[in-house]
Amino acid sequence: MKLLDMYSWMLANWLNGGTFSNAGRLKSTSINPAYDMIYTKGKVRRVFQIIGIKPINMDMAFVDYIRNRMFDLHPEVEVNIELLEYPTNLEINSDKYRRAMNRADSSYQEYRDAWESQGAVDRMAGRTYRLPGGRSIRLTKEKMESLSHIATSYTYLYKYISSGGTCAQTKVFIEIIGPDKRSVKRAEADLYGVLGAVNIGAQALRGISKAYLTEMGAATPIPKTLTKKFLPQLLFSDENTAAFSTYKSRGLVGGGAGALLLGMDYRSRLPFSIDIFKSAGAQVFMLLGKTGSGKTYAAFQAALSALAIGEYVTAIDIKGREWSQLTPAVKPKIVTFDDRNPSFVNTLRLDDFDLTENNVGELFNTAVKGTTMLFMLAINIQPGEGNPTDTELVIREAVSKMYSMKGIDPSNPSSFKLSKDLHYADVLPVLESLQTTQTYTEEQRKMVSLARARLNNYFGDSGMFADAFRNEISLGDILDSKFVIYEFNKNQGAMTDSLDVIRVFMVQYLDSKKKAMLKLKNKFLFCFYEELQRCDAFGSLLQYICGDVTGSRSNNAVIFLLLNSLRVLQGKEAQDIRSNITSFLVGYVEDNDIRSIREDFGKDWLADQLQLFASKQQIYRNCFAAVVDTGVDNFETVYKVVLPQELSEKFRTRTVKE
Repeated sequence: MKLLDMYSWMLANWLNGGTFSNAGRLKSTSINPAYDMIYTKGKVRRVFQIIGIKPINMDMAFVDYIRNRMFDLHPEVEVNIELLEYPTNLEINSDKYRRAMNRADSSYQEYRDAWESQGAVDRMAGRTYRLPGGRSIRLTKEKMESLSHIATSYTYLYKYISSGGTCAQTKVFIEIIGPDKRSVKRAEADLYGVLGAVNIGAQALRGISKAYLTEMGAATPIPKTLTKKFLPQLLFSDENTAAFSTYKSRGLVGGGAGALLLGMDYRSRLPFSIDIFKSAGAQVFMLLGKTGSGKTYAAFQAALSALAIGEYVTAIDIKGREWSQLTPAVKPKIVTFDDRNPSFVNTLRLDDFDLTENNVGELFNTAVKGTTMLFMLAINIQPGEGNPTDTELVIREAVSKMYSMKGIDPSNPSSFKLSKDLHYADVLPVLESLQTTQTYTEEQRKMVSLARARLNNYFGDSGMFADAFRNEISLGDILDSKFVIYEFNKNQGAMTDSLDVIRVFMVQYLDSKKKAMLKLKNKFLFCFYEELQRCDAFGSLLQYICGDVTGSRSNNAVIFLLLNSLRVLQGKEAQDIRSNITSFLVGYVEDNDIRSIREDFGKDWLADQLQLFASKQQIYRNCFAAVVDTGVDNFETVYKVVLPQELSEKFRTRTVKE
């Protein structure tokens, strides 16, 4: 090697913190245990051992505390905590143990008496105290606390083991794993502060990396004699071991086979799952992120998980051709609602329900309410044209009267079969007849005339949208399908056409009918509504969603609202849905959305985490901050969507340039 090559090599290693020489040339399976670091192909690991713990803190969950604090300070590194234990039989009734316990208690009592005999100034400054017999000691508060902890430990062990507890010789190791030496060094400096805040002493392992790998290897049995080169071990009771275990960590235990898997908890590197089935209430998830943040990718993960645990999934794909990319993993039923392939849902039908004595009245009212809202969207009253409340009143009466004229009685479920052949046009003559109703005000009769004219444009036999209502999609077509995608193929621009809004509402209504049927089977329907804000009547669509997540229909509905901005939730019309949001899953967003999350929703932790996302976008790629409230569980964390590479490539929702 030439002199220039040697200096270039040294300079390169100085610039990258040693990663070039120590890890850069390693093979993917290589492990290089250096003096104070352990190197692999892509990671650098530094190991610390806990050497002292004050017993007053043994009731806290140390693993979560250390992991969460270090994650907040250094999200680029991973923190693992490992325990190495060898059970031991402590003879608490032996003369040796009793003498040691008595000595510890006597030393503490003697020191405490001397301490309490001093004045306040001497206690603060510390002074030399002469004991009977001529011996002297220097009194300090730290020394007294240390003697107190030793005496307390002896007493605790005696009482605990006497009552059936066990103990073990224990070593506790903390591993900091980072992409390079510099990041690990920076994390090391903060680790001592994190541990010191809870009175834990730690020391870095140096010169014994090989010994650590030998005794802490995944396939290595627990040794009966611990390597003497290691630092002194601690004596843990099984209670202490529990405090240092990960039994409280989400993803390690709990959740079960029925929990919804959303990704990987970015702090613990364990599965991030939510058990939403413990609660009787509906769940509304706001999945928020600007374009390119990975929210559709996150929705894919949630949908696949729901299908994997045997539930049903619906996706409203406004842009079209995105959700169909899930076909390599599952086989969906795709229903198209665009101009080239028009479909429609007949909200008047009652014959496709599974009727019981308990739900017949509710289902009839659902049909009346749904048809009324559908007609209101078609009429689309503009400012100054009249009172929407008057219009809704006459529409509801027309629909109810039409049912009665066709022989359909809400108290007679057998008559519901007559609704199979009903058409929206059947309501129009009934509506026209209401113009002569004497109990109506002049303003209400005016709204009857306006409604009749506009509805005829949509639903009349010669209306300009007549072709759009020829291919009916019924509940029977989608009821047994585990996964249904409704494609609107509006990839460019907003959905300004009122017919598009009507079609979206029809899908929502069909979802409501499916929920009602699935409820009888004790099954859930997960609804993913993507980019509904592109619809002109977004507020009205949200109001219908609110009806699905409140009241008697709420206990088997799980709604995912996919949004790229909070602006659409800031109007008065979105007030109800804001109050119904139970959980927030938020990726990279703009500053104004962060302010809204803090000021309008009162989620300070969430806003702080999103600011961190903005400053460290590469570290938090495809990550989401989660504030979850299932009605039973309530927690905050950061998770990352992780799928097999093969599926990830197939699920890409946009072209990625090399």
